[in-house]
Amino acid sequence: MTARVDSRSRAADLYQTVRAVDQRNILKVEFADDQYATEFADRLLATRVITGFGLLAFIVAAAGIYGLMAFLVANRAREIGIRMALGADGRRINRMVLESSLRLALPGAAIGIGGAVAVSRWAQSQLFGVSATDPATLALVALVITVTALLASWHPAHQASRIDPKVLLKN
Repeated sequence: MTARVDSRSRAADLYQTVRAVDQRNILKVEFADDQYATEFADRLLATRVITGFGLLAFIVAAAGIYGLMAFLVANRAREIGIRMALGADGRRINRMVLESSLRLALPGAAIGIGGAVAVSRWAQSQLFGVSATDPATLALVALVITVTALLASWHPAHQASRIDPKVLLKN
């Protein structure tokens, strides 16, 4: 016997009514939400684990871009000091550092998208409702990578624009 009920309290009433009519009748009440949760629990866990690792990789990549740009700015400190002594303003220095960040991030994004397309056949079996080579998704990922690179490079660029050329060139 199968019955659909709206809530758990109505299910308890239904169970008591059936038991009152026939003590031998074994009624099992299951809810669609419970069945869904048990059937898809392993996929939900896998999705959460993969999402967690993806976010962790994103954070590590952003920290790596920040560290690389800070290192490159520190190595080019004399050059930046000379440029500022010759008249370059802070905006120009900011732009120079952010452009060098983009020169690294854009080819990296292109290589990443190429890798995603290369493994798209395997990835398609893991996706639901979206194509592994969906152009909008790939464009959004490239945009997120580029914006992340710019945001991670902003602080080193700002620090570079505040270099005092007199102090730097004295050393």
